[in-house]
Amino acid sequence: MKVYLKNVHFIYLIYLIPLILDDGDHTQEIIWLVYIFPSIVLPFKYGKKGGLIAALIATLIHGLNEYVEIVINHEIYSAYNIWCMVIISIVNFTVAITIGFLVEKIKYKQHSLQRVVSKMEFMAFHDHLTGLPNRWNLEIKLKEAIEAARKDNSYLAVLVLDLDRFKLINESLGHSNGDQLLKDVAKRFSSTIRGDDFIARQGGDEFILFLPNLHSKEEANRKIENILQIVGRPFYINNHEYFITCSVGVSYFPNDGETWQELIQHADIAMYSAKDLGRNGYQPYTIEKLQEINDVVKIESHLRRALLQNEFTLQYQPLIDLQSGKIFGMEALIRWNSTELGAVTPAEFIPIAEEIGIIGSLGTWVLKEACTQTKILSELNQTPIRVAVNISSKQFKDKKFVDIVCNTLKETGLNPAQLELEITESVSLDNIDELILKLKLLKEMGISIAIDDFGTGYSSISYLKHLPVDTLKIDQSFIRNMLCNFKDRALVESIISLSKSFGFNVTAEGVESCDQLELLKSFNCGQAQGYLFSKPVEIHDFYRVFKNLNEGSPNLLLPVTIG
Repeated sequence: MKVYLKNVHFIYLIYLIPLILDDGDHTQEIIWLVYIFPSIVLPFKYGKKGGLIAALIATLIHGLNEYVEIVINHEIYSAYNIWCMVIISIVNFTVAITIGFLVEKIKYKQHSLQRVVSKMEFMAFHDHLTGLPNRWNLEIKLKEAIEAARKDNSYLAVLVLDLDRFKLINESLGHSNGDQLLKDVAKRFSSTIRGDDFIARQGGDEFILFLPNLHSKEEANRKIENILQIVGRPFYINNHEYFITCSVGVSYFPNDGETWQELIQHADIAMYSAKDLGRNGYQPYTIEKLQEINDVVKIESHLRRALLQNEFTLQYQPLIDLQSGKIFGMEALIRWNSTELGAVTPAEFIPIAEEIGIIGSLGTWVLKEACTQTKILSELNQTPIRVAVNISSKQFKDKKFVDIVCNTLKETGLNPAQLELEITESVSLDNIDELILKLKLLKEMGISIAIDDFGTGYSSISYLKHLPVDTLKIDQSFIRNMLCNFKDRALVESIISLSKSFGFNVTAEGVESCDQLELLKSFNCGQAQGYLFSKPVEIHDFYRVFKNLNEGSPNLLLPVTIG
């Protein structure tokens, strides 16, 4: 076989070498190799750019065909063959351009897909607001750090950082400015980390930081103090200066937990302890804190069922008129004897009832039960007796509270003049206008109002003159210490004098000794209650106490015993 070529680019000699070495008829193979092969390979390798180059090569080859004679078996190509080459060149041009554009588009989509995948991966493991790692990312990194600390026999500290009163700041600034504050706080937290430290946003205003490779707990303490100092510096948002603090709880591996869940849980418990102690500080985890939390959880769990299972009862403590020495009333006190937890004090379960939102139902039960039993006792004694019922701040703030009291009196048939409602000073400070309105409505019904634990809050004396109240009850802490502390003694005397000046009755709580009683009498205190007269007792025992004190001409200097 002989092939004569002229004015053809030398690159095509490579394609013709196998044919030159073979004597067979390879006309079709020559056409495919010279025209088609480059136009397929180049676009796939170089995309749109390769397609254009291949198309230009095809056009060039077509133009050179006029000057090329290809002799195979001593025969010259005919015009038909040349036209075939022209058609092939046109097809080749179209194929090359099309493949090039398609490949380029596919590569662009692949690149876009990679960017989307990368963005989705970042979003999956980072907080969208601050850009910090999120909880999922934290879990992975903390597990790795725990394993490393286990191998190296080193300390690892887990810190839960929660901003103090951020909800209030967020509501005052607006959510957009609140978000900006979170971003700024995140930057400050990030500025404190070392190379191996890791910080993540847990959610809301809570962040988690872990410190690996520690040799002592003092290193973590210094770190926390530095964080508190940096966060305590002013923040500037829209040309306004703001201050914020944070509370920090810390747990250590391996002392406080072996898993990442335990370490975070225990650091979280310690953080709430720091908040309880005044905020803007830090507390380490202790087993006692966990026990406190477990006790609260148990109480909460059983508290929800206790009302339905009739586990609550009321006890009554006499209210004594110090001039006559007679019982004029009684205070209703709730008691809970749980079938599983045993006796639980009001100081333990009342705050939890307020927090979980059942104080309204519980308070309504107390009010109705106290009115019902007082009605029965008054009929039994043939003498009306007053009952004092404590009202929690959340219960009092209920918009339906006045209606609930009114309906309870109607249902039980108790004379409103026999009911006294005791509120705390904290209620009077929240919304003075709403407070006065509710108190006036209650007073119009004939109900008496007392301020309980007076002196322990921060109520203003100027507000006191505007409140339609009947009685001030001096907190037992002042009564307990007035014999040995001249300041408490002076305070008790001042409250009694102030009450008389305003036309209020005054009741001394927690009277336990004869000396306390004599001193109160010397201050012209009108009313008292306490263990000196009687402990809180069930309603059937109270009837006997009433008989002993009111009909037996008792000596008020001696305690009354039951049974």
